[in-house]
Amino acid sequence: MDIGSEFWSFAELEAAISTFQEQNLVHLYRRDTRTIESAKKRSKTRDFNERIVYQSIKYACVYGGKPFVSHGKGFRPNTKTVRADCPYSIKVRATEDGQKLTVWEMSLIHNHEVTEAAYRSYNVPVKNKRKQEKPGADEFVESMQQMETFTFPIEGSNPEAPPKKMKVTVKKPRPGMDRWVGRVALVTGASSGIGHSVAKALVTLGMKVVGCARTVEPIQVLAREMQNQQGSLTAIRCDISKEAEVKNLFQTICKHKKLGTIHVIVNSAGLAHEAPLLSGDTSQWRSMLDVNILGTLTCTREAVNLMEEQGVDDGHIFLLNSMSGHRVLANKNIHFYGSTKYMITALTEGIRNELREKKTQTRVTAISPAVVETNFFGRMYNDTDRAQEFLSSAKFLEAKDVADAVIYALTAPPHVQVHDILMRATEQVS
Repeated sequence: MDIGSEFWSFAELEAAISTFQEQNLVHLYRRDTRTIESAKKRSKTRDFNERIVYQSIKYACVYGGKPFVSHGKGFRPNTKTVRADCPYSIKVRATEDGQKLTVWEMSLIHNHEVTEAAYRSYNVPVKNKRKQEKPGADEFVESMQQMETFTFPIEGSNPEAPPKKMKVTVKKPRPGMDRWVGRVALVTGASSGIGHSVAKALVTLGMKVVGCARTVEPIQVLAREMQNQQGSLTAIRCDISKEAEVKNLFQTICKHKKLGTIHVIVNSAGLAHEAPLLSGDTSQWRSMLDVNILGTLTCTREAVNLMEEQGVDDGHIFLLNSMSGHRVLANKNIHFYGSTKYMITALTEGIRNELREKKTQTRVTAISPAVVETNFFGRMYNDTDRAQEFLSSAKFLEAKDVADAVIYALTAPPHVQVHDILMRATEQVS
């Protein structure tokens, strides 16, 4: 999260704040809020996106500010007893058009020490303090003094003396990723290979990922392994070559209480058969068309429709292309497969044109790797020994390398569209 970060809803902002707190060992609370209903009364001509809820919000460190400085009783002790105005804060307000929330000011300086032990041991008060059994001022001061890393002036010191500011090293999230934290990504072909690696990377970076494939057991295993990560992974069975299953997939996402929409789709499902143009099997040609082209395009169409229905105007579409979609090798066994990838090259530009026609900020990116060390070749050859012999002939790309390319394009500034990434191993000749 940085100055200028934007969020389409209050829920997305809260998810980003939650991640920010965990990464920077700070507890924040909301104060000085103004709802959009209140703002509308002041300016009836201004139109707000109802999902942002607030016109302005300030997130302040719980170790200082209003919760600890008041003349009330209970959790908010008398100012003569405690004064701990920590300047650490994040200010958020609605954009000029009233459609998004944006971070416009950040003060990342504490007046107290910060350690992970203190952060983990602090008991955050519940939001509705009236229903909470609140400790008195003396008990609160005593509990704070027991935290060795937390210091502030108490009775007998000079409460008017300015607090000693101490700079804290802030561990920032991956640049550009903060606006995607808490948002939803669909990854097809997530049971193995590139799709599996992309799903894992997006969960690690804080996204809510839906992984789909004909075989979901590997995705379910990955979901259990990733339970302690920032994001989450939901496995849904779907054969993208069947339109009815694709539509059911998106209906399930739309009705899911923790998902509801799509912000990113990574079309990584694909397959190849050794089916030459002049002697290949028609059923194998049709299989490649159904998955590589029709399945990819059906998923993309349904994703864009769902984005429009849910008001998502800044999504991202990824198409897993191939170097075979940019050059033709003298290998008859992959000519038809390469033809499907040439069509992906054309589809990428066609989708970009139609997105521009819709005047949306949603972007489209193709990722075009050459040979990647996955089970792709074992399935194409229908011979794992032959595939292993080929993959051992050089140091080829790994699935993680392709996932990194996806993240690179995803985290580019909103005004930058990375149209296509062509990548091959250094040792690869063709």
